[in-house]
Amino acid sequence: MREVIPLRLWTGHARDGRDLRALYSTGIQAVVDLAAEEPPPCLSHDLITIRIPLNDGGENPPEMLSLAIQSVTTLVQFDIPTLVCCSAGQSRSPSVAAAALIQIRNLTPGAALRLVAGDHASMVSRQLWRDLLAVTGISASDS
Repeated sequence: MREVIPLRLWTGHARDGRDLRALYSTGIQAVVDLAAEEPPPCLSHDLITIRIPLNDGGENPPEMLSLAIQSVTTLVQFDIPTLVCCSAGQSRSPSVAAAALIQIRNLTPGAALRLVAGDHASMVSRQLWRDLLAVTGISASDS
């Protein structure tokens, strides 16, 4: 699990989104699960769980991408500590978190991706990133 915004936003993989001990110890109150190929997490009743199954390729409906971005944006803006997770934590979760940061902090796409990835491995799908930028109204050439 990688902390992107202190005490507000983390990215991670599917196991992170199921690890109640880690979720509680970090103070996470919401999990946005983006892993289409993983079973939904079964979390405690006091945690917010949002499941928006996405794929790394270009077959995601725009409304699903927009819902993912807006969910993360709203949770972070309301100061709800949030984990965004996907299967391996290297493409969908950093991409959606970065797209939300573009909205929250008015960052350029490149700056948002660098903030989310930090010095950790990231294998963001180019097609997914282009599709996420398109639903936010940003051209892929702007990144």
